[in-house]
Amino acid sequence: CQYIMDHYEENWELPLGNDAILCGTTIIGNAHFSFYYPPNLLFLHLPFPIALHIWYAFHIFIAGLGCFLFLRYHKILRIAATYGALIYMYGAHMAVRMNIGHYDHISVMAWIPFSFLFLNKLIDESNLKNSLFFGIFLGIHLLTLHLQIIYLSLIGLAVFTFCLLTFLWRKLGFNLKKLLRLSSLF
Repeated sequence: CQYIMDHYEENWELPLGNDAILCGTTIIGNAHFSFYYPPNLLFLHLPFPIALHIWYAFHIFIAGLGCFLFLRYHKILRIAATYGALIYMYGAHMAVRMNIGHYDHISVMAWIPFSFLFLNKLIDESNLKNSLFFGIFLGIHLLTLHLQIIYLSLIGLAVFTFCLLTFLWRKLGFNLKKLLRLSSLF
């Protein structure tokens, strides 16, 4: 980020690459440099330690909020949903990655509950609002650019969709029109 800021201040343009790393690497086209991820703008405007702490706190909060809302959508008691959100926020999968600095993992995992929540809402009630929110959260999810976790979460979304559609098929009976409309998501 410091290289981007220095280059921008000197030339009044965003750099396309960094010549100081190896024989030169791209910045915008790099699969592990989430240039277009909106929360990363903190690093351009604040000192690095402050931006990093705010960035971590924001993502941990988003992860907990998404998990809490997902559990409450499934009519889990408020206290149980709170515990579930706390476990998701401060579980080993987040704490280990925060400790060793894998911020891309944390940024992807923070948005996963929202993707599952709005996919579930979209399957339960197909309307423009749920489609829009699912698209927004899936788009944010994709902007984080940790390809392995994104790929695994997309597989998880597909399996989740298949399980929900199978459950709905058994519960409501065979409704070809609704099944085709919902299966068009993937």
